[in-house]
Formats: sequence, structure tokens, C-alpha cells
Amino acid sequence: MTETLLESELFGHVRGAFTGAQATKRGLFEAATGGTLFLDEIGDMPMSTQVHLLRALQVGEVRPVGSTDTIKVDVRVVAATNVDLRLAITEGRFREDLFYRLNVINLVVPPLRDRPSDIPPLAYHFLRASAGRAGKRVDRIDSRALTALVSCRWPGNVRELENTIERAVVLAHGSEITIDDLPTHVQSALGGAESDAMTLSGMPYVQAKRLALGAFNRSYLKGLLAKSNGNVTAAANMAGLDRSNFRRLLKQFSVQPKRNGAQPEAPAQHDQLHDDPDDELDVA
Repeated sequence: MTETLLESELFGHVRGAFTGAQATKRGLFEAATGGTLFLDEIGDMPMSTQVHLLRALQVGEVRPVGSTDTIKVDVRVVAATNVDLRLAITEGRFREDLFYRLNVINLVVPPLRDRPSDIPPLAYHFLRASAGRAGKRVDRIDSRALTALVSCRWPGNVRELENTIERAVVLAHGSEITIDDLPTHVQSALGGAESDAMTLSGMPYVQAKRLALGAFNRSYLKGLLAKSNGNVTAAANMAGLDRSNFRRLLKQFSVQPKRNGAQPEAPAQHDQLHDDPDDELDVA
């Protein structure tokens, strides 16, 4: 949308305010008065519109495009973005005062790769929905296909998983999704998972579990630090841990915070430092 059309959608406009404005129209803020307005991708909002949004949030008033009158509104705003707003502030793309006005309660949704336990229930949810739309009786995902889904990195997050399941339903020949129904890059994730499992299967259970959990913890910690650009406090907040405990984990797994760069690999022998194989589970 152009800035004018976006502001018209949010705050309304009067007749003749711009070309094509043949009638007065109330905006979403006015329509949502007494309720909730969800603003998706708030990080992409133009700076000029951010000024008007800030006013609406601060004083509870909006001014329709082309009008000199203001309208009182009472709206609860929920905003979402996949943009790092703190970085956008430093780059001059997002207003700091608007950020703090919006950031009353902050909910961080980790990427799908950081919450693999969510993948099976999501996959079956999308399976039921896709099978219903396609009119097919597909109601199961075999174990190898499910392992591949859980092992995949999912750069496109939940939307990519949904599209993958929809594709698999279309290609399925029976009532079950198999590994052959999945895209090649998802199938390849199965190979890595089976290879890792085969390697660990040659070890005693306690040692295999220790190594697997150590690898998970290092990957998890590095992912948090990458997302926070090396900011330990921000990474600890995303993990739901206090800063001192988070630093203890970084030291335990030899992960070094480093801004604007990749995290160094931790030496494998540090996995042997844990007397209790379950000691590191508090990270998750």
C-alpha cells in the first residue's frame, strides 16, 4: 500500500481526500473501538505512518485523511513482526518512542527449528485440514516421514511446514504420508538424523544421551546468540533464563558470545564434563 492508502485503512478518510475517495470511510481504529486491532508486520510501516500510529496510541485519537477533526478511539493493539525492531531503530527505520509504546508485553515466538516438539502436532493439524480440502482420506504420517519433518531446519517456519504437508497430501497414494511424498530437502534431513542415530547407537546409553544433549545445547545457545547479535542479556531473555545462569551454560558448553559473527565450535571433549547426563536439560 502507498502511505496514503495505509493511513486511510487505519484512520479512515473523508470524501475527496485523494483521487478515488468518492465517499467517507471509517478506518480500522474506529471500527475496532472497544475491541482489539492486530497489526501484522509492524516493522514494515512507513515512518510517516508511525508518527500517526504513535499519536493514536498515546492520546487515543485518530484524524481521518483529509479531515481537520479528530475521532476518539479506545483500542487494544497487538502488533507482530519478524523484523529486529531494535536493529531497525539503530538504522533509523523504526521510531524508538513507538517501539516502547508498543512493547508493553513482549511475546517472542522462537523459529520452528528451535521447538521441534511442536512439529508433530502442527503436522497432524495441517494434515487434517489439507486432507479435508482435498477430499482425500489421508490421516497418518509414517515414522520415517515424521522423523524427517522433525529433523528439518524449516527456514520458512510454520508456513513452510503447512505447504509441505499440503503438497504431501496431494501426492499421497494411500492413507499415509511417506518419505517419498516429501520434498527432497526434507527427505535429506532424514539421512542426517538416521546417520546421527546410527553413530550414537554404538555407544552406551548414558554416553550417547550425553553427546546428543550436548550437541543440542550448543546448537540452541549458538542460535540464541545469533538471533541476539551476541547480546547475552537478550539471548538469556529469549531462553527464559536469568543472565547468570545463561552465562553458566555458555561456559559449560564453551560457546563464546561474538557480535556480528558466527559462534566458534565447542570442542567435543567438553561433553564429558557432565557428571549427570540430565544436568543440561534446563536450557530447553
